[in-house]
Amino acid sequence: MNIINIYEPEYVRRFQCNGGGCLCTCCIGKEIPLDKVSSQSYLRSSDSDIRTVAQRSIELAKTDLDNWGIIHLSSDNYCSFFDKSKSCTYCMIGNRDDLHTRPKFCLDYPYVNIRWKNETRKSLAIECPEACGQILMSPTSIWLESTKHISS
Repeated sequence: MNIINIYEPEYVRRFQCNGGGCLCTCCIGKEIPLDKVSSQSYLRSSDSDIRTVAQRSIELAKTDLDNWGIIHLSSDNYCSFFDKSKSCTYCMIGNRDDLHTRPKFCLDYPYVNIRWKNETRKSLAIECPEACGQILMSPTSIWLESTKHISS
């Protein structure tokens, strides 16, 4: 039996992504790692636009099942699946039923878990404007909640 102490600041519990209303986008400047199922789902999509973008921008590394491929950025430094022609943030693969899912990185961002020995410290990536605002603008942001998780 292993006891893990989890520390979570108030700003992590309170965080909500502003989505399309965000002044910035998390779809710029980050090459996205893909698991095997997601890589294959995009490369074999029945949607020709998604399949074309995938074939042009996904490099298969096949390092392990969680790091099977990488979505390379377009020439303007955006994720290749980001459609700037829409009036708000729009991911071509975001709400598709025929695709596996958005990449794990996109689902998890801006959440950050730092694990060390028997501790997990939860936080948010400061480069996310919404996270940064919530961290800096609330006087209660630094309040921590500590919980214990028992794993076998």
